[in-house]
Amino acid sequence: MQPVKHPYTNDKPRLVEDYNHGGIWTFSVERVAKYRRGNSYNVREFFATVRPVYDNSGFLPHRTGVIVSRNDFGDVMHFDDFHAAKRHVQALFALEFAAG
Repeated sequence: MQPVKHPYTNDKPRLVEDYNHGGIWTFSVERVAKYRRGNSYNVREFFATVRPVYDNSGFLPHRTGVIVSRNDFGDVMHFDDFHAAKRHVQALFALEFAAG
């Protein structure tokens, strides 16, 4: 199946954060696109997840902090608190979408 290609406008993309249950934050990139008739709509694409550190059993271990994950297991970073992790996600967003 072909991926959908959205006709994005020249508006700058923005980083949107959503809080989920269990202390999990999801960050998405939101862009504005337009239909052929001129009506606009928002498109959200996954960018990163910030969640507490868990061990194999699902409980918080003695190590504290949060983890930022993106596309795969090789792209995981550990931070001491949520604010440091959020700054990291914002910096990644700025690097990837600075030209756009």
